[in-house]
Amino acid sequence: MKHLIRGFIALLAFAFSAESAPIRIAFLRDDHVLDETLGILRTNGCDPDALQSFRKAVAFYNKRPLNLNTAGFPPLTNGFFSFASGSDAVHALPHRLSDTPHDSEINCFDTTIMITKGLLQNSLRPDESAGPFLWFDSGQERQPTLSTTPRKTFDLMYPESYQAIVKSIVPEAITDRRVCLTVMFSPCGLLSPPATGKDLANTSLKV
Repeated sequence: MKHLIRGFIALLAFAFSAESAPIRIAFLRDDHVLDETLGILRTNGCDPDALQSFRKAVAFYNKRPLNLNTAGFPPLTNGFFSFASGSDAVHALPHRLSDTPHDSEINCFDTTIMITKGLLQNSLRPDESAGPFLWFDSGQERQPTLSTTPRKTFDLMYPESYQAIVKSIVPEAITDRRVCLTVMFSPCGLLSPPATGKDLANTSLKV
């Protein structure tokens, strides 16, 4: 959650059909690799404005070096690391990608919501009393907090410093949708009476 697109950035550049198939991994630090990735996303129906936001997010992220030890990787070729299989790629990692030291910027939830602009829908509204939601903070004590609306839950999840960074990248037009989708994606619990089939149809994530 608190980390940027580390895994997502790499996964976007994966080209594989099975675990045993060759794959290429890129961390989108070369312009031609980023252009190729954006081209794939564009061909598959991603909104042009969303892709511009993604380009901005990558540029922001790449202001700092990638603190990942790639000594176990094959030589970099045209911006890609090529592996014989997905297993080889995993074994070459010194640790989980999410454990790579890096300042927190736009995370995987926001990246997904941004790239799929308009494709993911739900019927929640940010200030709608739809809870209570149960959120556990990220501290050692994991203190629980109850909130009544998606927006209040969202504010518990993300500090103001993170929200300020993302505001300069994520289009304002998707702000309300982003709040609700993030709460639905997150591990927070929705404490409510047992839902009926009709209730589920009204609140479930739609693609």
